[in-house]
Amino acid sequence: MSITITDAELILMRLLWRESPLSAREITQRLQSEKQWHRKTVNTLLSRLRKKSALLVHKNQDGPNYFSPLVDEGTYMRAATSYFVDRLFGGDIAPLVASFAEARSLDSEQVAELQGLLRELSDDD
Repeated sequence: MSITITDAELILMRLLWRESPLSAREITQRLQSEKQWHRKTVNTLLSRLRKKSALLVHKNQDGPNYFSPLVDEGTYMRAATSYFVDRLFGGDIAPLVASFAEARSLDSEQVAELQGLLRELSDDD
């Protein structure tokens, strides 16, 4: 997957991954308390996402168009994470986890969850 989604576009995509299809007006209303974006801003983001082939437009002759994601959230997150790890850590996960652990303290529940994931990964081999 080679779609690059900006931080602002990701906010809109997260909304559409939770609730879709939505019209531009509905998107603006739902994001109003969080972002105070005007309709023009939302329309600009929708246009950019359409050009990136991230959105499907449901054309409506008698009313507003509705938008839904063409990109699956999990697929995008895996691709974005892989790109991030490759770019910053040369594809190596251990320095990523070490960097994260240094920046934020992990509670015992988070450590246990990571240990469980590592056990699962080693069991798959």
